[in-house]
Amino acid sequence: MIVEKLHNSFSVCTTGVNTCILFALLV
Repeated sequence: MIVEKLHNSFSVCTTGVNTCILFALLV
């Protein structure tokens, strides 16, 4: 679900900015 994907993105973003950018590119 979209909400689930957003929640996962937020969790990754709180882990690290670099990881957040990489995750955003993958999704």
